[in-house]
Amino acid sequence: MSLISIAFNVQEPRFRFAFTWEGDEAAVAEITEAIHSAALSQSLSEKSWIVSCVVNAPALLPDPDKIVREMAMMGIVSFVLQAKTGHRDHPGLVRDYLPVSDFDVTFTNVADGRITMNVQATPNDGLAGSA
Repeated sequence: MSLISIAFNVQEPRFRFAFTWEGDEAAVAEITEAIHSAALSQSLSEKSWIVSCVVNAPALLPDPDKIVREMAMMGIVSFVLQAKTGHRDHPGLVRDYLPVSDFDVTFTNVADGRITMNVQATPNDGLAGSA
C-alpha cells in the first residue's frame, strides 16, 4: 500500500484543501474504471475529465455532495498517478513507483490553463526485503 498526500495551496483563486489516498494497483484499477464510466457519461475523454477535476477542484472539493467530492478526489488521484516523477534518478510516472513509495503532492496553480504541482517521494515499507 502507498499513501499519496495531496494538498492544494493555490493563491488565485485562494484555495486550501488536503486529503490522503491510500491504495495499491487494485485500487488504481477501481479508480480507472470509475473514471472511464464518469467520462463516458459526460461525453468526455478520460484525460479531459481528469484535468477538469483538477482545474475545478476549488469548486468540487468543498461541495456538500459526498459523491461529487469523492469523484473529484478520484480524478485528482488519477492525475497524480499519471504525472511524471520529475526525478532524474527515478524517471517515469508516479504510478510506476506506487508499490515502493509514498508521495506528497502540492498543487500550487490550477487556473488559466496551467496546472502546477510539486511531487516528493519517500520510500515506504514496500522496499522491505527487496534486494
